[in-house]
Amino acid sequence: MFVANANSYDKQAIAKFNRAIEKATTYIVNHPQESWKEFVAYAPDTLNNELNKRAWRDTLTRFALRPSAVDAAKYDAFTEFMYQHKIISNKPTAQTMVPEL
Repeated sequence: MFVANANSYDKQAIAKFNRAIEKATTYIVNHPQESWKEFVAYAPDTLNNELNKRAWRDTLTRFALRPSAVDAAKYDAFTEFMYQHKIISNKPTAQTMVPEL
């Protein structure tokens, strides 16, 4: 989940960002070993360790292949969960969080 500032919300920029995330996700899922090497090359001394290797492997199957797709019911259910556990003090609806709905 990504958060955009409601006061400077740029629909076109967000659409481009979502397309880039989708392309990156597709690449990572289709090329897990190559993308792992590219990931750790960014900071090999801190990223190339057993914890990150395990997290990488475990995360691959959890990526949303269509990151711009929104399931309003899931957003609302998550909001309800956070509200019931006193993580948030009010319950915004999916419609207020994702204006395109």
